[in-house]
Amino acid sequence: MIKSVWISPVENQFNDNADVTVELEDGRTFSFTAFTPLNITTQMRQENLTHFLCEDLLILTAINEVNVRAAVTEMLEDENIERFGIQSAPDAT
Repeated sequence: MIKSVWISPVENQFNDNADVTVELEDGRTFSFTAFTPLNITTQMRQENLTHFLCEDLLILTAINEVNVRAAVTEMLEDENIERFGIQSAPDAT
């Protein structure tokens, strides 16, 4: 289960990208880079790219907490969050 979601500020939730951190109730934390399809296309055109790569890619129609929670919930249900997100090291306390 998801404990908290943090999303870096975005100017346009439908054409932007953002850093996302999700903390789970079991204490694990995962990071993603969220993009909208329009933002990927815009970046590719502006930089004249033929491809787009991102290790922790999370594509959302709009960058908001509802969509992040839906995507992460599906990853958790499918037991594959480690495949998509980058897990943070546990705090050494």
